[in-house]
Amino acid sequence: VTINTPTFGSLVDAQSHLTSILVAGDDCMGDLQLSVTPPTLGSSCRSTIFEVTATSNQCPDQTVTRQYQMTVDTDVPVVTAGFNLGQGHVNDFNSVGDEGVYLGIASSNA
Repeated sequence: VTINTPTFGSLVDAQSHLTSILVAGDDCMGDLQLSVTPPTLGSSCRSTIFEVTATSNQCPDQTVTRQYQMTVDTDVPVVTAGFNLGQGHVNDFNSVGDEGVYLGIASSNA
């Protein structure tokens, strides 16, 4: 089963979410225990596979296991910004002091 949304920042968060939304049921036994096991090799973004096992408390040898694919992206995003003001740009911002370099952005009517 593939769960496309939400995206999680850690295996622990994804495991907790999966545990909170799953309910195990059986037509004969109502006392089933669920265990959610994260992948042993860590997350792999959109292909992170969790194994969920339902076990009967009355008959512990009767189990069923299903796999759930979730998106777990543990990499922090890197944001960059660039300014291409063109050759005709005139920087009309004046800095005072030696606090550092300032970025001046001309206002527009847009």
